[in-house]
Amino acid sequence: MKKLIICLFVSVLFYSSQAAAMHMLYAQAIAPAASTETLQAAGFESSPEWGKLGDTLQAAWQTAKVSGDMSQKLECFVRVEAPFDQGDASFLQSNGFNVSTSGGNVVRGHVTAANLQSVAKLPFVKKINLATK
Repeated sequence: MKKLIICLFVSVLFYSSQAAAMHMLYAQAIAPAASTETLQAAGFESSPEWGKLGDTLQAAWQTAKVSGDMSQKLECFVRVEAPFDQGDASFLQSNGFNVSTSGGNVVRGHVTAANLQSVAKLPFVKKINLATK
């Protein structure tokens, strides 16, 4: 009888841990991407990268955050460490910045609000300003 009770107890514990693990996996799978972006967004404004953004770009990013449209494209000028080369362009591209032109240590292109922090984290990026028309 003791063995049966112990066996049942172990089975219940095993099932409970399996159920908890499945619940966590399910919750992660169905969690909306926006909640992850929101958590990252809250940290971005207090990060060192935030200081790399010009005032108008900070305002544009905050507007996108408030509207919930982090897919909004922001046309920007990025000041980088000289010399800017194809490797730097590749790093910008892989972090979501689409380069349209470059000259010297200034690059023009666009990035979504969601990818702005990734671009600002690049060590060779010194300043990012919103392009005005």
